[in-house]
Amino acid sequence: MWLRLKAWSLSDRHFEYGIYRQGRLIGFINDVEMDGDRIELGYVIHPDSKNRGYATEALAAAMEELFRMGYAVVQTGLFEGNDASRRVMEKCGMHRIERTETIAYRGENRRCIYFEKRRPNAT
Repeated sequence: MWLRLKAWSLSDRHFEYGIYRQGRLIGFINDVEMDGDRIELGYVIHPDSKNRGYATEALAAAMEELFRMGYAVVQTGLFEGNDASRRVMEKCGMHRIERTETIAYRGENRRCIYFEKRRPNAT
């Protein structure tokens, strides 16, 4: 997995950034799907670094960069019940949308709900 993430981080075809604290990799944020001017992101923070604002800071910075790059819509998903991730998205100005999916994750079907933020002045 790490080799794939490293390759994507060096690629112009993917959005892949490491999240660092004091020079140590504590997580990453990456594209899940790109479609025209819409991009879906995923992110993860190591459990030892959770609840310190790193995910919020990383997501806000990523959205700013993606809007600067020309994307009009940034979407993210979370598994139902993941209140910490929901709070991250809301702090970053994202709003829940109607999109939901059932995703197989670690041998279990989980309901995923989606949030998005649109670039200011985007149609």
